[in-house]
Amino acid sequence: MSIQNTFSSFVNLFAHHNADRAVADNNASQQQEIPRETLSRAILDKQPDGALRWRVLNRFGSPECRTFKSEECLDHYLSQNGRVDIWEIEDQRCSLSKTIYKWCDPDETFTYTSKDELYRELASATDHRVFCIHDLNTREERYIRQQKGWLHTDFEEVALEKALETLLFREKTLEQRCQTTALGLAALATLAGMIGIGRTVKRGWQELTTTVSLSPNPLAKITQTLDKTATFVFPALVAYGMHSLSKSPGSLFPAAQLAILTERGFAAAQSCPQFAGWYNTPGAARDVAISGNYAYVADANTGGLQIIDVSNVTNPVRVGWYDTPGEARGVAVSGSYAYVADGNSGLQIIDVSNVTNPVRVDWYDTPGYAEEVVVSGSYAYVADAGFGLQIIDVSNATNPIRVGWYNTPDYARGVAVSGSYAYVADVEGLQIIDVSNITNLVRVGWYNTPGQAFGVAVSGNYAYVADDNVGGLQIIDVSNVANPVRAGWYNTPWTWGVAVSGSYAYVACAGFGLQIVDVSNVANPVPVNGYDTPDRARDVALFGNHAYVADDDGGGLQIIDISCLLNSSTTSSSATRTTTNTSSTSLPSSSTQAGVSQSRTISSWTSSSVRSYTNTFTSQSSTVFSNTLVQTFSPTTTQPLSTGNASDDQRSVWIGLGLGIAGVVCLGATGTTLFYLLRKEKAADSSTDESFELEPTIGKAHKIIGKQYYQLSHIRRKEAEEIYRQTGYLITIPEGQKKVHHKVGSGHFGAIKVAQRIKDSQYVASKKVKGEENVRESELEANMQKEAAGENVLPIYNTISLEETLYHFMPLAGLGDGSAIQGGLSALDNPKLAVEILKFIAKDLLTGLRTIHQKGIYHLDIKPNNMVFTKDGTGYITDFGCAKKAEDKQVPSDSQGDNHYFSPERLQAYKDKNTFDGEKTDIWSAGMMLLQMIKGKEPLQLFEMPRDFSHRVYTCTKEYFLEKLDLYEELRKPDEWDLWWVIKGLLDPNPKTRLSADEALQASCFKGLSDTTKQHVFEDLSTAQREYNIKTEYVS
Repeated sequence: MSIQNTFSSFVNLFAHHNADRAVADNNASQQQEIPRETLSRAILDKQPDGALRWRVLNRFGSPECRTFKSEECLDHYLSQNGRVDIWEIEDQRCSLSKTIYKWCDPDETFTYTSKDELYRELASATDHRVFCIHDLNTREERYIRQQKGWLHTDFEEVALEKALETLLFREKTLEQRCQTTALGLAALATLAGMIGIGRTVKRGWQELTTTVSLSPNPLAKITQTLDKTATFVFPALVAYGMHSLSKSPGSLFPAAQLAILTERGFAAAQSCPQFAGWYNTPGAARDVAISGNYAYVADANTGGLQIIDVSNVTNPVRVGWYDTPGEARGVAVSGSYAYVADGNSGLQIIDVSNVTNPVRVDWYDTPGYAEEVVVSGSYAYVADAGFGLQIIDVSNATNPIRVGWYNTPDYARGVAVSGSYAYVADVEGLQIIDVSNITNLVRVGWYNTPGQAFGVAVSGNYAYVADDNVGGLQIIDVSNVANPVRAGWYNTPWTWGVAVSGSYAYVACAGFGLQIVDVSNVANPVPVNGYDTPDRARDVALFGNHAYVADDDGGGLQIIDISCLLNSSTTSSSATRTTTNTSSTSLPSSSTQAGVSQSRTISSWTSSSVRSYTNTFTSQSSTVFSNTLVQTFSPTTTQPLSTGNASDDQRSVWIGLGLGIAGVVCLGATGTTLFYLLRKEKAADSSTDESFELEPTIGKAHKIIGKQYYQLSHIRRKEAEEIYRQTGYLITIPEGQKKVHHKVGSGHFGAIKVAQRIKDSQYVASKKVKGEENVRESELEANMQKEAAGENVLPIYNTISLEETLYHFMPLAGLGDGSAIQGGLSALDNPKLAVEILKFIAKDLLTGLRTIHQKGIYHLDIKPNNMVFTKDGTGYITDFGCAKKAEDKQVPSDSQGDNHYFSPERLQAYKDKNTFDGEKTDIWSAGMMLLQMIKGKEPLQLFEMPRDFSHRVYTCTKEYFLEKLDLYEELRKPDEWDLWWVIKGLLDPNPKTRLSADEALQASCFKGLSDTTKQHVFEDLSTAQREYNIKTEYVS
């Protein structure tokens, strides 16, 4: 778990000018939240055969022993344990045992040889160098604070009260520093003003006592020079201060300094949302529903239905449970009954009228795998995986009867009901089913989301779809159910579920926690806050002032206080976040339908907030600046020189020189001190213990692979800026965090991350493969891709093997894959521009196919996900895991590939157990891919093909495809200069007359395409893709 993600900004110094300080201090002491990490202990020794033995007590207190071939295998195992952040290990591998520490991240494990080294890393992630370590073995909380001296850094354990006191003290100290700095600037400005006034008075006196001197006093010239110099210092100092502020808009110190200068002041914002209480369920908490004073948790694996009394949210207590026969995945409560979606055991109905003794009254065995359930009226609506939507009449709970069903196109994971319609999250997107006649369900509309739909919630005229990692939060306008249209989206990562209440969407992001998004303007949703749960948050329910999170195996039921959001009533037109008035009344439990994931507290203020204050300050100060600069630099009238007492001028000179020397000394001392502190901090960050090095070498942020690449698991803000500048790849870092844990994606064999080539600092993509069998298959795939190398085929720069792990390095596709481009095309308001962009995509795709076909290589899995695009818009074919090489073009029928893109002859070959032409089937798949991207629909929807593959083999013949292709007006009689002419030629059901890649590239529509035009149209596409994306500092 990333320290930088886990330890969030818990103190924000933005306060209003007129706030009562005594009240603010009292509130601040109650609102502090101390960053928390979990710690457990283990013993590590070495077996005679060289294997490592790992001994630990599990969560139930029983001894557990595992062996690992290498330390890298151990680290990988620890990184997958989301329950423990830090391991304190007694290392007995040498004759003298020692204690080491391992800090675990979802993909990396970092090793520290001392407690101080570990503590320095933890403290560096906090604002006030105070944090908590929760000991899982003793259940104790240890509060640690860092004490910094001039030449040393110490850590001490303190009580909770002392830790909170330290937080408040350091917060006040920071504010006092800001005030001191402001006073210093004010004093300097006042000094310059006083000198200017003195000069004016002096000139007035000279006019009254005018005398002419043939030999002007040189001291008078010196005095005049000092006057002008002092006057120039004022605008220079203020300009420097403004420059410092604009350079670091996310820093609290300059932001506070700016606010004091503009007399706006700051108020301590609440740490919101914040932890209220938790209950550790015995299984893996997957779903939660709230009714009255009880939380009902679907607790997979061993827990079944858990009933938790939450009348006191700070101390929830289990009062009852029922062990369901299957795997509890979803739960809904209505009246005296709890309805559990129980996986293979269908719908379970539990009587909870006596919560201390819940009893199952009956069940209905649905045909699929029950994932989610909602109850409306007398009916339970079950998302039943491969069997779509199942509707069960539960008016008689002791005799449930299925009254209707609709077989959605793919895999139904989530469901919500509003009015006469059921909204199903069906992997392929949002399916809208008319349930007004439950015995005859009809699909009235659908929207094909760019990712995989996991969950859905409906509020008003909008459906909010949790669309995995590609689509994030999709907001669909369903006011016309027959034609749902995307109204907006927000790119939350790994989005598994969503709940909506008032102006906020509570989004479940696997690995990134509970993200709260302001959706008061659906066309421009913006982030507000988040909260980190101990494990993987799966679902969330809202009730009253709290969010109840089902937090998988390690977190159980987490209760989060969100009252600050419900009571918020301020708006800011200048900040990125727009806050609207919301009701403070209790939220009904029915307002929540979604699955959720892990979260972190994120500052709601972004750089634009600071920029808005900067603009205000600039407008208020422009008059002062202009007057001062005019007075300093404008030509002045020559004044008569006085022949009066020279001692007055001498006195002025000595005073001026004294002030100047004092200022230089102060500035020098301050600069030297800052230089020393910064250098010391930098040295501390870069220091490593040379006596303890593992292979491959592990640093605090990056892993060195083969002495050629840095693999970036945690990416700092400056690195994110440079990655975007080089490659166009956008990494969002929440405001207030220094770095973020980031993965580009997950390939077939492992994670894909950003890496940096050491020799030229170029950022690339790193694909990590683990396991003997996976490594073998990945090597075969890489060898095929290297053999296919050429124009518009993604190159592999290097392949490096370390023990049982393989790393492939290739270009970083800044614009993402074809699915991301498809989403961008859908966001464009200009259809003509979309077609122009598709011309470049088609040309690169066909060029790549020509490259590999000339070498006798056939990809066999062409689809949007297997084509990636670099910053300049160039497309490359990738993922050669299904590719075959054949001299006669004939490929066996059992070859792998996505069967949604199979050509008619490939389907026929599968049925006849025969071979098919690999080149022609690649061309068909390319045509299918291009049609999908321009129409925004998956192949099954484009041609209304049966979802079941065995059925599709017998149904989708040449004649079937001819009939379906004729439904598209653009494909009936396209002009030869039109891209549609190419798509029609690629989708010719007859392989003998189907175009080849080389023939298609001769089409008129590809003539005259230039790289300059490509760059421009893809810039427009990138703008559309980012239109609703996170607004980060490095984009602006």
